[in-house]
Amino acid sequence: PKKVLQPQVAQASERLYSALKVEPQDWVQVNAFRPEEGVIKDGTYMSKTSKFEITLPNGEWQFDQQMIHPQIRVRLVPTNPLRTNDIVVAVELRDYPECESPQDLDAAVEIDCSERWPGYKKLRGGSQRVADSAMEDGKRPGFLLDFITLTPQKKTFRVIDYALYCRWFKRTYSVIVIGDKERYPQYEKDVEKIKQSFHVLDKNN
Repeated sequence: PKKVLQPQVAQASERLYSALKVEPQDWVQVNAFRPEEGVIKDGTYMSKTSKFEITLPNGEWQFDQQMIHPQIRVRLVPTNPLRTNDIVVAVELRDYPECESPQDLDAAVEIDCSERWPGYKKLRGGSQRVADSAMEDGKRPGFLLDFITLTPQKKTFRVIDYALYCRWFKRTYSVIVIGDKERYPQYEKDVEKIKQSFHVLDKNN
């Protein structure tokens, strides 16, 4: 339990600092409720808080850093205001403390999506492994889901959940794409570029 673990971590860190004869440092819990801090350079957003980077596919997109939900760290939206209802892309963090393996997270991602999105209808999906030098075998596990969801107003959306897993298999970093079902095909190439640009930066954590 958190209330038991935190004092133990504090006591252990004090003993370690004392043994090393170095100045103690405060332990700050890194979680999705900390405000996002990051930098934008050449169309790429690099998060200092959540440890990820993502790039705009072209000049017709922009970053929206206004936090609307703690788990949503940044959004990518069309620059044309007439297209803002067509599609939105968000980077979302979700923590699963009880998971211990990629297989645990695979199940968690699919269960969460099926329960979270009304009218959930899976089109395709499954586990994935993408090239990443931060992982011992050079591949980072994750999960991809492509599905349909239906709003209470009977509007249909196409949703992509492109999830990559942290190195300890306790957190998912997801690119969530929500697009109008009829207009989504015209954005598929942009979505693919966004997915390919997405990287988890937890190598030195």
